Amino acid sequence: MSTTLPLKVNVESRAIDLGAKNLKNISEPIRVYRMGTDDAMQSELERDVIRDRVIAGMERAKAKGTKSGKAIGRPKVGAQAEAAIRASLLAGHGILKTAKLCGVSNGPVKRIKAALVTT
Repeated sequence: MSTTLPLKVNVESRAIDLGAKNLKNISEPIRVYRMGTDDAMQSELERDVIRDRVIAGMERAKAKGTKSGKAIGRPKVGAQAEAAIRASLLAGHGILKTAKLCGVSNGPVKRIKAALVTT
């Protein structure tokens, strides 16, 4: 009995701070709290719906193309550039030097080097 009394007083005082006045029942502050969680659940649901729509649009654009006709994402490195990267890596140059010599970023060089190591 002594443990429920301070809890009830604490909950009622918090409910008054939230603007719910003259609360006699202990379930009322829980309703006030639950309204906040309902908003959080609704915003999370909206976020999921928006995310699903964006992903579906991206998949559709990959399959059917875009209005402007441009491809999605970065363009692939050409066959000549890949050959130059392979030759530079096989000559013993590092990733950064190879990227600078071939005029590409580090990503394609790392990808091609990983393919060379596994083969």
